Amino acid sequence: MSHFKFLIPALSLAVLAAPAMAKGSEQVEFTYKTGELATPEAREALLDRIKLVSARSCQSSSPLISTGAQRYCAEELENEIVRAIGDVELMALSDVAADRKYRAASR
Repeated sequence: MSHFKFLIPALSLAVLAAPAMAKGSEQVEFTYKTGELATPEAREALLDRIKLVSARSCQSSSPLISTGAQRYCAEELENEIVRAIGDVELMALSDVAADRKYRAASR
């Protein structure tokens, strides 16, 4: 009797994006696995990770760069990464999260 093992590699993909406050050719490389798009919960976790990477990439210790500018940079970088991934459901989730944030801020 023969036994077979099937190895299904998790496909890793990388996205390059440039933060809004980037100097010259600064780019952010964001790597994700296709399995992170498999379920709604996995997409939410992926979006949280995108937000974290975006916020960290746009942090600045310069007193000349305002908190608002850093926040704008992070939001733009998040949008750029989500668009580069190109998953329709992830884009919709990102839009819903942005809409919630806008509604909360306008109250």
